[in-house]
Amino acid sequence: ILNNNNKLFIQINCVSNIDFLNFILDNGYSTTKYWSNNGLKWLNNYPKNIPYFWKFSNNIWYLKQFDKYIKISDIPYLPIQNISYHEVEAYCNYKNVKLPKLKHYQIISSEQYYDQFYFCNVWEWMSTNNKNQAQCFGGSLYNKLLIKNINNKKIFNKSAQHYFTGFRTIKI
Repeated sequence: ILNNNNKLFIQINCVSNIDFLNFILDNGYSTTKYWSNNGLKWLNNYPKNIPYFWKFSNNIWYLKQFDKYIKISDIPYLPIQNISYHEVEAYCNYKNVKLPKLKHYQIISSEQYYDQFYFCNVWEWMSTNNKNQAQCFGGSLYNKLLIKNINNKKIFNKSAQHYFTGFRTIKI
């Protein structure tokens, strides 16, 4: 989706499980250049090299959803969930894209693209300069909120890997 100046592209859909799996397979967790200083500190304290609710067993990738594991190959294009801001930031650096800011969602809501914009049933991380916290936009069915109002924001700790935190990207 482009703004009036044709300089902004914001993903219509959130980043998917298969998108993020490619980041993992390309050694995204071990490539330090993708991680911010705060992200590296978080990563050094983090016991895994994959998202917290994922596992790799018998050559199969799984994602934990509540009390069971589901093959990622069965849900490859669903939005990535349960992902921290630090992981999101590293993924964005890997893809050479950025996280949207509130103003980018405002462009969408004020133009004809709003009807095409796919709300991904996740709280979407938004770009911030705050060291420890970031805002998320949206909502999720998990907490009975499916919101199409850009003014609905929630603040999470950047280390949080809550159910239904995901993201989309922009390219400027």
